Amino acid sequence: MLSFSAEFPLKSGTPSDVLSCIATWLRGSPHRVLAVEDIEKLATGEKEKIEAKSQTAEVINLKGSTSVGLGAKHTAIDHGIIYSTTVVSRVWNDATWVSIRTDRASIDTHINLREAQKPQIIKLLLKHLKGGLDGELWVRDKPHLITNADQNMAIRLLNGDSDNHIPVVYLSRTFRDELACDPLALARHLGGLAHVVVEPSRSFSREIQPFTNSRNAYGGAVGVYLPTGQRSLIIPDNEDEWNVRKRASEVVRASLLTRLPIAGFSWADLEAEKSRQNIEALKVAGSTDLDAFVREFDAENQALRDQNEALKVEIGKLKTEVQNLNAVSSTSGAGVKKPIAVQDYFPGESEQFLKDAVEAALKQVVSGSRREAVLQEFFDRMRSSDEFLRRRKALKETLSSSDDLDAKATKLLQEFGFSITSDGKHHKLTYHGDPKLTFTMSKTSSDWRAGKNMASEIIKKIF
Repeated sequence: MLSFSAEFPLKSGTPSDVLSCIATWLRGSPHRVLAVEDIEKLATGEKEKIEAKSQTAEVINLKGSTSVGLGAKHTAIDHGIIYSTTVVSRVWNDATWVSIRTDRASIDTHINLREAQKPQIIKLLLKHLKGGLDGELWVRDKPHLITNADQNMAIRLLNGDSDNHIPVVYLSRTFRDELACDPLALARHLGGLAHVVVEPSRSFSREIQPFTNSRNAYGGAVGVYLPTGQRSLIIPDNEDEWNVRKRASEVVRASLLTRLPIAGFSWADLEAEKSRQNIEALKVAGSTDLDAFVREFDAENQALRDQNEALKVEIGKLKTEVQNLNAVSSTSGAGVKKPIAVQDYFPGESEQFLKDAVEAALKQVVSGSRREAVLQEFFDRMRSSDEFLRRRKALKETLSSSDDLDAKATKLLQEFGFSITSDGKHHKLTYHGDPKLTFTMSKTSSDWRAGKNMASEIIKKIF
């Protein structure tokens, strides 16, 4: 059962350099029982397969005139679980790429398979050969800190219009310009699996929103964007940053497991090509060794059967993906989607507006009517936003208790997205930079109800 998959380009090196990293990986494994001298022979080509106790390692090296590539497979049995990790390296799109896949199977049906660990070979490849250019981003284990000048690139990445092969994890800023998780830790964990892109500011999100059809993550949400254009959103819900990172990682790894591999980058692909090369070599040499031909034909047929089984699995994945896409299409309606012009300023804002609107409409309908039944059904299904209600209550209580902007009121307003400027005898409060939502408050009002009136005016216009 496939439990881990990753594919990415390298900045430098050849498949032979990848083999050197594989040898380093095998030698340094804390679970190694393979002899070091055997690993060296595997790396130099003196041996194609080595084994010791419950572990085996084998290499396929394609050096034909039309097909070049390298693959290594390490298999081990540990506590009733069979682990098989393959590393395939070939030139694709004028760059050296690697594919790392781990399959696991339990000998005992009662053994539960935990989440597969990220193979250490990925860390070694990124350290020694560096990650290559994937579309517009370099593969690395550090976050990409984009700037305001990168708006067009961000839009392409989030819309699926870039040429990247691996997913993008987009960390948006909260309403306080904070991040929901540590980008450095997340990038280390997802190095070679996904690009971690960090939004420069909260305003950046609002500026690119009209050009992404409102698909960009915002307000502290973490978005996982696949090259196919599909998106998954992770909305933190009063949880620690470690859990947010864990959820993002799970989404990325699950998406990589269901993705079709690059053609020619599976172990079965290499086995089939190696057998064909051997058959051609026998023909060129004029061999009449029938047994040798039979062995190679059998090996090729077995590899083709393995490829066929793998393709059946991939076809099943594609069918599921098509069903999901059709479900999305059926809910989006015909014609071109109309971009959404507004974006929530805090979690649950727009949904609360809709619920309030439905509640108001319910008060106007004829009792016992069909319209009442439908609206009531919508109302009951909609969730109330605790944050919406908290903000409305806090504004009312804080502003009503004073006729001027004291330190407490100023801090609250800024927390909620107001910018505060002073002009002569007045304060100007602007909500999220929108000039239509600008409120004027006297610095020296003689009316003891000034704060309460201001609270009422603000609540009417923004809540």
